[in-house]
Amino acid sequence: MTLLAGTLLAHGRRTVCSALRFSGEQMNENWSQYHQVLNRARWSSLAASQCLLLLIVETLVPKNAPITIVIDETLERRWGPQISKRGNFRDSALSSRKRSVSSNGLRWIMMAVVVTPSWTKQSWRCPFWLFSPPLPLSVWPPASGTRRLRCGPGRW
Repeated sequence: MTLLAGTLLAHGRRTVCSALRFSGEQMNENWSQYHQVLNRARWSSLAASQCLLLLIVETLVPKNAPITIVIDETLERRWGPQISKRGNFRDSALSSRKRSVSSNGLRWIMMAVVVTPSWTKQSWRCPFWLFSPPLPLSVWPPASGTRRLRCGPGRW
């Protein structure tokens, strides 16, 4: 709970150290224990998203109101040798109905609950799950700068 509160209050980069500073734990001598929670624990994004979804629904959705869930697909344009899931996908920001544009990058799928809080008339999207789907077999293996070795009869 300390890390969550500190992350929500922190300005700038949201690191473990800044979360501990903003939550009032700057004098705590056991900072390494907070880092170990994130390093050594086994995390399930599906279980965490389920907890977040239940929290959003119980807190922001009125009783007996319909729950609206939206799915958004976005393309993050990133380059570099460390990016292994990069592929060539349809870019919805640059495409139109008449012209389809594809770009290299990471594809992210986000699921969110649409809520209208009581203090505003505007609808908000509260994301509860963000994941990068696996690459289709047509672009596997990912572009990595290494070429496949082609050896056949008579080729060494």
